[in-house]
Amino acid sequence: MFGGFTDNGYSNKLYMISFTKKSVDILEVPNPGGSVQWPEGRLGHSSVLISTSSGPHLLVVGGSPAYDVWLLDINKRKWKELVSIIMHDNKAYQMID
Repeated sequence: MFGGFTDNGYSNKLYMISFTKKSVDILEVPNPGGSVQWPEGRLGHSSVLISTSSGPHLLVVGGSPAYDVWLLDINKRKWKELVSIIMHDNKAYQMID
């Protein structure tokens, strides 16, 4: 789970959530900072889990205030910005078809 809005504003926190029949485990993945790529905080974005031959990835598209596309390699916990798009004003609350 990525992003959202808190009392402190736009969030770029990343959480890994594991479900079993008896429990829910939530792990916050820390942003290492520095020169490491990490998306800006946002809300109203779309995301989808993608299974590839190299493992699971999370695709994050759009949101407010940013409009860009990011791919998270879940196993390596590394983000990569795929594209930054100039979009019309209504860039939040879109869906991925």
